[in-house]
Amino acid sequence: MLRPYGRSHWGVSASEFAYALSMTADLTPHVVMAIAAEAEVTGIAYKSLSRFYELPPEVKGLRTLDVCSGMSDFAYGLRQRGAGAYALDLLYADFRLLRARHQESFREVARDVFQTNPDGVKARKIYQGYVQSFQASLKKRPRFYVAGSATHLPFADASFDLVTSFNGVFGTLDFDIRALSQALAEVVRVLRPGGSLQLLPYQKGPILDDHQRQNQIEAVEALGAADASLGFSDTVARESALLGGGVARLTITKAG
Repeated sequence: MLRPYGRSHWGVSASEFAYALSMTADLTPHVVMAIAAEAEVTGIAYKSLSRFYELPPEVKGLRTLDVCSGMSDFAYGLRQRGAGAYALDLLYADFRLLRARHQESFREVARDVFQTNPDGVKARKIYQGYVQSFQASLKKRPRFYVAGSATHLPFADASFDLVTSFNGVFGTLDFDIRALSQALAEVVRVLRPGGSLQLLPYQKGPILDDHQRQNQIEAVEALGAADASLGFSDTVARESALLGGGVARLTITKAG
């Protein structure tokens, strides 16, 4: 999952690199990945993420996509429950780079969140707890981790029953209204009739600034005006002092 707080010295995040790639054809993959090496990456476990989403009681047989998934095992958790789940991230083009960037990002988490020495035994144990499930799932099911841009998804129309994104479409791409609008159009495109799209954080979340919130509103309003088949609802996904009061979720449904 792309880390929403902390910007590289390039001033952009890894999801925005995907946007740059899609909009700038003369950039070679080598150049794009060199820029992406500056991005901060993290991952949130299925057990934690599932508390933010409103998942169906039964996911067996559903096709799902987690966008900007990073080193999260969310897709793997859904697969263990019978879903045909996929995860997408720009940095899946280079898993060694992904791991290196995640390890670097975790050092700040260890200091600021867990109040421990990043090089100490406690930090190493915590880190292994974060990544062991992702690493195991990657070894077992590597083809379900797809390298690609959130703004140009490499999937056919109406491919998925459920699309999710935490700190990816919202929380990162919303720094740029063009990137956000293109990503929203793409996730709606790959959604099947009767399916749902769940995005966090929407309007409420500790990492959002006023610019991001305004971009979210404008992009969502434009999406609704362009497609009458879509339904929109938002709710507080979780309330917590650690989350700055709480995090809200936007759910978009496509009429069947």
